[in-house]
Amino acid sequence: MGDVFILNTRCKLNDSIKEAFEAKGYSVKVSELGKDPDEVLREAKGFTSVCLFVNKKITSNQVEILKENGNKLVLHCSAGYDNSPTEELKAAGIRAARVPKYSPASIAEYAITQIMALCKNTHMSYVMTKKADFDITSLQCLLLEDKICGVIGTGIIGRKTVEKISGLVDKVYCFDVYPNKEWISGIKNAEYVDMDTLLRNSDFISVHVPLMPETLHLINEEAFKKMKQDVVLVNTSRGEVVHIPSLIK
Repeated sequence: MGDVFILNTRCKLNDSIKEAFEAKGYSVKVSELGKDPDEVLREAKGFTSVCLFVNKKITSNQVEILKENGNKLVLHCSAGYDNSPTEELKAAGIRAARVPKYSPASIAEYAITQIMALCKNTHMSYVMTKKADFDITSLQCLLLEDKICGVIGTGIIGRKTVEKISGLVDKVYCFDVYPNKEWISGIKNAEYVDMDTLLRNSDFISVHVPLMPETLHLINEEAFKKMKQDVVLVNTSRGEVVHIPSLIK
């Protein structure tokens, strides 16, 4: 019996979550590694809630286990909640909660870091240096200040990305099904455009959308065909937003 059963995150987050709950007087248990997923969930019997991170998943078939356990709540330590079956949980009378804001500035900065790393061949330079290979022939870089950055999705994270990268590039093209015109008016070199314009003209593209049926494989073969040949694409959304076979192709 207890309050919070944490599906082992395989990282230090276990300790952070456990300490935070226990500081508020809740009883917490972290699952052990190396067991069958169904067996692990059955260990949550008698706990009020089950807590999971993005590297764990609760399937539709496992909802019945949660019902048998008497679990009342699924806690997502993430902004996204696509790793649990929302409708099935609702039908079973189990509530689900998520983190409404998950360090949006940090994620935006990470996306920009990846753009910079790819444009400046940082990782390749690092690998070559470790091999004592100082040939710069393959390390040609891209200049950002005369380029266009496309940002797909202007929710909290997308807006932070636009605000931070706008000072590094010539223009920022944004696309969102619900444009925030009041916000974008405060960024002089940013504007909303249609998806086709963004894909065809952007030198760098950063994706910031939730995973839902409408965004599954949003970046697909058709989208890739519209992009520039040497475009830099960074996706800090869910992986399924990009159709990987089309990316490889």
